[in-house]
Amino acid sequence: MKKAKIHPLTIVSLIISAIAMVTYAYNQFNNHKLTHGFILIVLAILLSALAFSGMIINHKRQ
Repeated sequence: MKKAKIHPLTIVSLIISAIAMVTYAYNQFNNHKLTHGFILIVLAILLSALAFSGMIINHKRQ
């Protein structure tokens, strides 16, 4: 059975979402809402890790 690759648009959308979360976290830090900022930073790191691992998986399956 052939293993499936992760579609490149999915990886791009993960990267865009992570960038959007970082900018929103920056706004939250400026508004002195530290908890919201930290949660968004953690989520952005997780999305970046998913995108990075997706790129590695796609590169290995070529």
